[in-house]
Amino acid sequence: MSSNRLFFPLFFWLCFNLTHSQNKISNGNGNWSNPAIWTPAGVPSSTNNVTISNGHTVVIDATVSVNNLTIGNGGAAAELRFSGNTARSVTVANDVILNTSATFSILSTSNTTHSLFIGGNLLNNGTFRMFQDNNSLCNVTFNKNGNQTISGSGGLTRFNRIILNMGATAANILEVSSTSFTTITNFLTLSNGTFKLSTPNAATVVPFTAATTVQATSGIWLNSPTALMSFSAGLGLNGLLRVTSGYVDLGNANNEDLAPNGGTLTVEGGTLDIAGKYNVSASASSFNFSGGTILISNNASTNTSIAPFHISATGSSFNMSGGVLVLRREGGSGAQDLGYLNTGSTAGSVTGGTIQFGNSTSPANQTISINSTFAIPNMVINSGSVTVKLLTNSLTIANNISILSGTLQSNNLPIAVAGNWSNSGSFVSGTGTVLFNGSSAQSISKSGGETFNTLLFSGTGTKTFSSSITANGNFSVNSNSTVDVSASNFSLALKGNFINSGSFNARAGTVLLNGTTSQSIGGSSTTTFFNLTLNNNSGAVMNSAENIEGTLSLNNGLFNVNSQSLILVSNSSTTARIGPITGTGDISGNVIVQRYAPGGSTGWALFGTPISSALTLNDWDDDMIISCPTCPDGNVPNFLSVYTYDETQPGAHDAAASYVGLSGINDAIVPNKGYWVYLGTGAVTTASMVIDVTGAVRKFNQTIPLTRTNFGSAIDDGWNLIHNPYPSAISWAALKGSTTNIDDAIYVYNADLNSGAGTFATYVNGISSPAVASGGIGDNIPMCQGFYVHSTGATALTAQESNKVAANPSFLKSAALHTTPLLRLNLHGSNSYLDEAVVYFQTGGTKNFEFDHDAYKMASFDPLAPAICISHGGVDFQINGVQPLNGNFSIPVKATTGTSGTFTISANDINTFPLGTCMILFDKATSTTTDLKTSDYVFYLADTTVAPRFELQITLNTLNITSKVNQPTCQLPNQGYITAIGLNQGPWNYIWKNNGIIVKTSINMLFADTLKNLAGGVVELELSTTGLCDNNTSLHNVLSKTPVTAQFSSIDTLVLTESSSDVLFTNTSVNGTSYLWYSGYNNVISTLDSPIFTYNNPGEFDVKLISTNNTGCLDSIQKKIVVMDGLASLKENKESHSFLLKTLEKNRYLIQGNFSENQKTEIRLYDVTGKLLNNYGSAFLNSISLVIDLNEFRQGIYFLYISNGSETKTMKLIVN
Repeated sequence: MSSNRLFFPLFFWLCFNLTHSQNKISNGNGNWSNPAIWTPAGVPSSTNNVTISNGHTVVIDATVSVNNLTIGNGGAAAELRFSGNTARSVTVANDVILNTSATFSILSTSNTTHSLFIGGNLLNNGTFRMFQDNNSLCNVTFNKNGNQTISGSGGLTRFNRIILNMGATAANILEVSSTSFTTITNFLTLSNGTFKLSTPNAATVVPFTAATTVQATSGIWLNSPTALMSFSAGLGLNGLLRVTSGYVDLGNANNEDLAPNGGTLTVEGGTLDIAGKYNVSASASSFNFSGGTILISNNASTNTSIAPFHISATGSSFNMSGGVLVLRREGGSGAQDLGYLNTGSTAGSVTGGTIQFGNSTSPANQTISINSTFAIPNMVINSGSVTVKLLTNSLTIANNISILSGTLQSNNLPIAVAGNWSNSGSFVSGTGTVLFNGSSAQSISKSGGETFNTLLFSGTGTKTFSSSITANGNFSVNSNSTVDVSASNFSLALKGNFINSGSFNARAGTVLLNGTTSQSIGGSSTTTFFNLTLNNNSGAVMNSAENIEGTLSLNNGLFNVNSQSLILVSNSSTTARIGPITGTGDISGNVIVQRYAPGGSTGWALFGTPISSALTLNDWDDDMIISCPTCPDGNVPNFLSVYTYDETQPGAHDAAASYVGLSGINDAIVPNKGYWVYLGTGAVTTASMVIDVTGAVRKFNQTIPLTRTNFGSAIDDGWNLIHNPYPSAISWAALKGSTTNIDDAIYVYNADLNSGAGTFATYVNGISSPAVASGGIGDNIPMCQGFYVHSTGATALTAQESNKVAANPSFLKSAALHTTPLLRLNLHGSNSYLDEAVVYFQTGGTKNFEFDHDAYKMASFDPLAPAICISHGGVDFQINGVQPLNGNFSIPVKATTGTSGTFTISANDINTFPLGTCMILFDKATSTTTDLKTSDYVFYLADTTVAPRFELQITLNTLNITSKVNQPTCQLPNQGYITAIGLNQGPWNYIWKNNGIIVKTSINMLFADTLKNLAGGVVELELSTTGLCDNNTSLHNVLSKTPVTAQFSSIDTLVLTESSSDVLFTNTSVNGTSYLWYSGYNNVISTLDSPIFTYNNPGEFDVKLISTNNTGCLDSIQKKIVVMDGLASLKENKESHSFLLKTLEKNRYLIQGNFSENQKTEIRLYDVTGKLLNNYGSAFLNSISLVIDLNEFRQGIYFLYISNGSETKTMKLIVN
């Protein structure tokens, strides 16, 4: 090998080791400057990676500069120590690592401040102590132009001062994640870089103790959920303050502020607590809030011109997506009412989070102003002491506003809300506008109702009322916006105009117009109101088409339709109406009135119109087919589809001459005149239809004349076909009132009855025939309904607004519920024919016709249809009210038919009769008797039958009852019982009811029946005999009993003194209402609840309490109390030493105790009166141990007196 080939490898090896780091490892204890302690030998230099080995202690006695520093190898202890009074400097270009059991510290006698410069990371798994005491210190500088960390799980990581000089940007971060990080107060010097505290364990750090400014190239970041970072004064912020978790307490006195000046505040979690204000007034800064809590003015801000939350520097950025900012009090020193100001933000976004005004710690009488050109995400007012007031700018709420308590004042300024409105406090609307403009669903709620001035709705989200709403100004719905009063049908009270260009879902709610100046209803949309009420003397005018589905109430003021389309809607579920017009209420202009006619059988209906202006049959022709030779719809030969009724024609009331057909389509529709109208969309059945007419509605008082042309027939003369005159259902009882010369019955034709053959439904005295919900008519007459009345002389009905009712009966089909005993006789024939007659029992009724109880039978127009009626005295009844049932009752029944065949008679509603009532139908033609309670009667009926063929027999005899009530007792309060039996041979049927509820039923009993386990109430027994047509009812009042427990508490022994001779007796009785006390002393008694008795003499006294209540129950208790003479019983010295009292056996006691001095001791025994019973002698003692045997004494209480100089003791002993 040549010499050159050996030279070059050797050269490169030497160069590599001279220019790259070399490891230096300690080989023993000693000073750093001692080359002998290092391997390889020599003092470490800046290029060396230095390791202090286990078991070695190295003392820094010189300026040190190394590349990396490692202390310990993870085994035995290794230590690097500052020592001596000369300040030393250690520079580590990269990392400092302390392994397990390693220590980097300062000798306690160093008495100077050293320096440690770290260019990399600090990893401490041992002990890192840079603060030994107040004189032995080391400042640590982190100076990497990049990120650095302080980490490790060592037991102590303690710093004096930390200095950050990390390049020239706050983006370089020193992150502390050590589990044992501690520092001194005022530990931080920020030149460049960001201090980030992320320790997982609890830590409290104070970076600064005086007002400090975080410069533009530096920052502070808290990222530890268990850490508290406390600033003892205000903080200027040119750089970064960031809170991710933990608690930052900024300032502890008034006016100690956070004042960004071009800096950035970022809060992502945790809490930032600012004693004074947040003030951005010098230069544009950034506010970023996404989570956690910011507390503003937790102390106070007394500045008279800068708000506690203040962003006025133009160009500032405001970003908020989460978290809660709490402004608990006003700013200023008096009436400035400073609060929240954000007029400088020109960039940023608001998507979430909450600005909260006030909390549980808010002082009283706080007025906090808002002046913001930037949106607030969610707004909460949460203190009854706080009033939030807008200042000069409108307020925009990006999401929800919630007034939990306190007050919001609009100060006449607009408020825009994109979320929900919830108010449990107070809102002062002023003259401002509240705009709900969200694109998602919104709700408005306040218990008892919310009041606004002007309300405006825009945006696609549905706005829902969650409470009643009052608007003192206008109510406007913009296009593409929907307002819904909700399924709860909350109301809207409006003093301004109603403008709907979107959608207003009124459901079944009410809109009230109650302003003081003229109001209008308009907008580009047609609003369908349910209830619309006008209560404004200045009236209201329509500016667009509107619909009503409920009630138009005209309480005060003129409702001007103004040539617009106003429709009173009628459909299968509702029929709109105009309610009773009261006060100055009125309506002008034409109204479209609809009348829904339900589908069913094609046939005739009785019809009328509530329009007062001129109408002709043309006004009906657009909704129904009208047949006449000249009618546009065509002509069915020999068939006219509209008729009126002429009372002046002679003969039977249903004679053909009484029906006057139309002459043409231009015939006038005459007010007050009812019309027979043939309704149908098919030959047999008809679909539902809506008939509408347009004109001025009938209103106020309306006179309906009734005629009677006397042709000598009480039954056939005087029939008038009239109709309900109003655009509302009316009460027949109210319309008839006290009008004379008219029967109480009304008659309505229903084409659906008698299986589509049609017949009359009638109503009188609360009885409908047919029955409820079976096509009958009741007291409430539907709008447009025509009906017959029978007059007995010329007279007139006067309709009044007060006749109107809110009911919504179906046209042609209405009924009334009646609980009077009644029987419906139904006649069934082929082709499902069904007809009925009713007999009911009414005080004042007879079998004869009475105008106020009965209704005539009006025949069907179908000559083939069967009919049934009650027939008596030449009168055929559909409803016959007779005298109350008592004993035997019988009445003729007629059944007729136009086609011979087999028919069936059945009885319905028999459950309205008392148990035991017998109902027999007797067929006089066949001598057949049928019990209608158990079976129907099937028979053949010829079409030639005209006379009453049947006899209806109803029997109810009075059954005598014997019964016995055994009342509950105080001892057995739930054991009352009643035994009853009928006074005949039985068997009997018992129905027992307690307070109206059936509790027991016993059928076919051969013996007496007993209802047991009664605690009280009114018991009704209905008793009948099986098969004997009898019944009776007896009432029994079972008196409840509430047991009483007497009890009281008091002292059992009283020692008489000059200041005490009274005993309080505390009553703890259960269920007592009155009390009687016996004191046992001088015959003193009391009726107080808890009395005080005075005892002036010693003795034993028996105190007795008697407790009673209003159910008659009582209880008593007696207790003995002992009163001792104060002199005889010898007061106990409260400073006496304790004594031990032991019970040895019955009435034998051991007393042991010690005295503080050896003095003359006396022991005596007294009874409760103070009488001396035994003197155990005296002796000089400092302790006693004495057995007392009391078996020779009678039962009672005794007192042992022990005296030793100034010490005394009295002990109570009991003899059993």
